[in-house]
Amino acid sequence: LTSTNSSIGLIYALKKIFKNKMKNMIFYALITARAGSKGIRHKNLQKINKKSLVEISIKKIKKSRKIKKIFCSSDSNKILNICKKNKVETIKRPKNISGDKAKSFDVVFHFLNKIKEKKIVIPDVIFLIQPTSPFFDSNIINEIVAKYKKTPRANTINSFVKLHHKYSHINHCEINKKGMVNYLFYNKRKKNTLRQNKKTYYVHGNIFSFKTKAILKDKSLMPKPIYSVLLKNRYQAIDIDDQEDLKMSRMLINSKI
Repeated sequence: LTSTNSSIGLIYALKKIFKNKMKNMIFYALITARAGSKGIRHKNLQKINKKSLVEISIKKIKKSRKIKKIFCSSDSNKILNICKKNKVETIKRPKNISGDKAKSFDVVFHFLNKIKEKKIVIPDVIFLIQPTSPFFDSNIINEIVAKYKKTPRANTINSFVKLHHKYSHINHCEINKKGMVNYLFYNKRKKNTLRQNKKTYYVHGNIFSFKTKAILKDKSLMPKPIYSVLLKNRYQAIDIDDQEDLKMSRMLINSKI
């Protein structure tokens, strides 16, 4: 009986220590904003309602109040100067990881090495924020932070958005230069009545987060297990890639949604 009581006490103590550790997790945000862009020149410096996309991201991250430090990795001095004015710590990104083919993992790995050099505490979790998605709600960050604390086994938690059924994967196709259509899921499409296909599908909402230890071990920014937090509206997942996206975003801001 004494041994059993002792074991129960030890388990309780360990659970309490682990719970406190989860409460004290350190969260950093890393804004990735390179200078170049194919679709829009100086895309991350484009303005919506008199604020650059970078400034909008900074404001929303700060509003959550769950992020201990905010960093920006960029090869652009203009972007880095904006960040400095907004009290965001800056990481000058080298050219070899600033091009179109640069991998996000390499950018994050460079960031971790730089903060290590500066003797800044390595975070438990990194939020990767893309300025080209200006409509995310700050509460999404709070929800993700809460989910990490409630779900200790999660290594990745990203935001997702519910898709309308008409965007189901069974409608995805390739069209060649002659206009010939090749449905990627043709056999599955034949078996389904489209209007009755009410299954729910999700797509990334452009807020990514991951545990630092897990990505270094996995060499990937999506180490399993992966969990989700859902955006409440589809427009929150808008990712500005071209002039049409930028025009639509400015119209949405003006509509005061």
